[in-house]
Amino acid sequence: MVVDANPDESRELCTVLERQHYRTAALDSLERLQEHLKKSDCRVILLDLDSFSVDSRYIRELLRNNSDIAIIALSSRTFHPELKEAMSTQISACLNKPLDKDELFYWLKSICAGESRPKAAPVGKGE
Repeated sequence: MVVDANPDESRELCTVLERQHYRTAALDSLERLQEHLKKSDCRVILLDLDSFSVDSRYIRELLRNNSDIAIIALSSRTFHPELKEAMSTQISACLNKPLDKDELFYWLKSICAGESRPKAAPVGKGE
């Protein structure tokens, strides 16, 4: 699931994923995320941190009801002090934008193979 407030970026990322045979869904708000997760078989959330202001508490609450979901954060920033706890325990990876597609597919394959559970340490430039 791609969660990004920018519909063009979201659509572009979904297209890239679908070309590699991943099923996708896109959301443009956090308000509908919990509701959508209840109805889907989502395994990975690609969360654009440039679009939304979230903190470790939000991530913890999200995973409390969806513990089998992995989160890959996407951001143009290299430092997120508000996510210090989540980066070390709940977010599988934090990938820099512009997105390196090879790095993204590496993480998706690892998650789908079960190799990143429990959550791995964040990666990316400056991390």
